[in-house]
Amino acid sequence: KRRISEGVQCCARLQQRDLGMRGIKIGFVAGLLCFSYGNPLAWAQADRDGGLDLASAIAKQSDASELFYRVDWGALALAELRVSVSKDQDRRVLVTKGETLGVLSLFSDWSFFQAMAAEGDRRAVFSTRSFKGGDPYADFKVVWAQGRLPQVSGELGVQEDEDLTPIPEGELRDTRSPYQSIFQLAEKLARDQSCALTQRIFDGVRRYDVIVRDEGRETLDADRDWTYGGPAIKCRLIFKQIGGFSREPSSWSTEEEQMERFLWLARLRDDLWIPVRLKVSSALGYATGRLVTDRQALAAADTAKSDNWFRFGQRDK
Repeated sequence: KRRISEGVQCCARLQQRDLGMRGIKIGFVAGLLCFSYGNPLAWAQADRDGGLDLASAIAKQSDASELFYRVDWGALALAELRVSVSKDQDRRVLVTKGETLGVLSLFSDWSFFQAMAAEGDRRAVFSTRSFKGGDPYADFKVVWAQGRLPQVSGELGVQEDEDLTPIPEGELRDTRSPYQSIFQLAEKLARDQSCALTQRIFDGVRRYDVIVRDEGRETLDADRDWTYGGPAIKCRLIFKQIGGFSREPSSWSTEEEQMERFLWLARLRDDLWIPVRLKVSSALGYATGRLVTDRQALAAADTAKSDNWFRFGQRDK
């Protein structure tokens, strides 16, 4: 077999150090949007921690659901996210890739890869690698095994002198990876048509709770030619910090009570509920992640936007 090229990394580090409080926001944005896309990236070596062979599980993703997402701030493209997700009985495998785009890449040039494999609530492996300006930034994994606390190894991308809030004793018990929480949310929707849920999350550095409140059903407008429009369930996301967060204030920070995060999910494939839109407040307005349903229309829109900017520049010469 060909060895699967480099892979498996994470959006969790994409944000935290330089973006302060935005870390948890963007991290979970990426986590929620990364709900499916075929990605050939995976481990260059087998990772059998917790009894799960991630390389083998990823290589067998022939039945993976594939989706593509674009994150925008107004008319400006901020990031692209691609993920593949597959389910085989109680095993869940997810691989994702993302990168910043356009203006954002000038200020924060990030790319990341991430993968997770889980067998029910018994075992899970969550592995991450991210790059800043083309240089390695974080490379770590977290292993959950039944009856044990999560075990973290590798380079977390946190500087030695960085002052983080402590994680209280006992708070790592019964936690999940960010991606396990997505499966749990989708499966709850399929089971009882409600997204109301509270989850205990650990991403290798930060421990936080995600409280999901069901805001009811509504019809989304297809506000872009290339995205989804139709019936969806609206969910409000609330984060409660437990530990592992920077104590340093940031000019980008937004107090938790001032933030708004809304996620819309639609049942597009049998009983699979898929995130179709995510809207998150920031210090400068709202960032919106949208499911791309027409890649050709997106490419045409990007081309038209580039042509408009070129004509604008020519007029100013």
